[in-house]
Amino acid sequence: MYKYFASNMRATPQMRRMTFGWKDRLVLAPMELTGVLRVALSVLSILALLHVVQYRALSWHIIVDFMPFLAAILAGGVVVPLLLPWLPTRVFAVKGAVAGGLCVAGTLLLFPGGAVEVAGAALLGTALATYMGMVFTGATTFTNLPGARLEIRWALPVVIGAAALGAILRVAAAFV
Repeated sequence: MYKYFASNMRATPQMRRMTFGWKDRLVLAPMELTGVLRVALSVLSILALLHVVQYRALSWHIIVDFMPFLAAILAGGVVVPLLLPWLPTRVFAVKGAVAGGLCVAGTLLLFPGGAVEVAGAALLGTALATYMGMVFTGATTFTNLPGARLEIRWALPVVIGAAALGAILRVAAAFV
């Protein structure tokens, strides 16, 4: 700001340039993660309830069941902001879906389960990461309000549909 006043209130091209490097994006990660904390606790509570129904008791397996959701949360809250320029497309929902899909798939390969359970967890986790990626749109320096509204208009129904189908499959897996 001092340079602006020192140059007789004339902005240089360097003053007009906005940077948004990886450090700037990573600073926002705690805010993204605290925003999804309530969702994570809800998912963990529902998984605990499903475990009681399925196994008649709580078991350590609940931690394994929560891993895809934890991966989705970290993908949407940390991986998307960190790898923002390198993830494909300009659409933040797609960036979140790519990062979330890869992270969730990795955890599901490490901790396999039944087909219905895996499909439900994959859909739910990817939908969560997609939503978090889409929400990150408002924290960036290179998006505008009409573009964000357009993205929400087409992506939100897809996210809700995938989450609903994933929830149905995940609950059904407890009874199969």
